[in-house]
Amino acid sequence: ISGRLMNERIPELAEQAGFAQWTWQQQGSQEERLQKFAELIVRECISKIEEAAEYSPELYGVALDLQEHFGVE
Repeated sequence: ISGRLMNERIPELAEQAGFAQWTWQQQGSQEERLQKFAELIVRECISKIEEAAEYSPELYGVALDLQEHFGVE
């Protein structure tokens, strides 16, 4: 992933987590927003690993390990 793409995706994930327009405005508690933001980043990583597993099936186990380690579904 290029730095530019990552820079575009982070604000999208932050907004989904409750940070309005990447301005960090209050929407829920700070702990809830940070938890959601971290979960979205982990899910994004798992998704990318699953895409790569299409070409390298052994990577699928890595995605499952991340899900279990971070407790996301």
